[in-house]
Amino acid sequence: MTKKNVIKIQDARELREMGLPILPIVDKDFSKAAEKLIVESEKAKAQFYFAFRDSCKAVSPTKQRFNRMRRALDKIASISNRAAQFTSAEESEADALQVLLTKPMVSFLEYWDHILATVEEGESVTINVTREMLEGWSVPTPMA
Repeated sequence: MTKKNVIKIQDARELREMGLPILPIVDKDFSKAAEKLIVESEKAKAQFYFAFRDSCKAVSPTKQRFNRMRRALDKIASISNRAAQFTSAEESEADALQVLLTKPMVSFLEYWDHILATVEEGESVTINVTREMLEGWSVPTPMA
């Protein structure tokens, strides 16, 4: 019997709690290319939230501030597309990027695109930004 596809029970519990698929744990470092994508994505998310914060703090909304948010969101979309197409000699690395980066980024992009489209239509929105949103790619659910 091979131990290659065996998963420890504690790992399975932690994965389940995080809502991730229960797969064998691979303990490897990401390649430089994958690390670069992860760092770029975090920087782009921070730029988006800075643009969002600046827009919210403004006395009156301006097209320039709104466009800054839109450009920041577009940059995240570009990084998400690159992550989705990422290939590696190590299949587990590409799979990990899909679970850890691409899938969460897609829900982030859908949520914020909906919010920005609502604002563009002239409607007001209320958003309660949480620590989880700032630290990860989570967004409030459900989106109405």
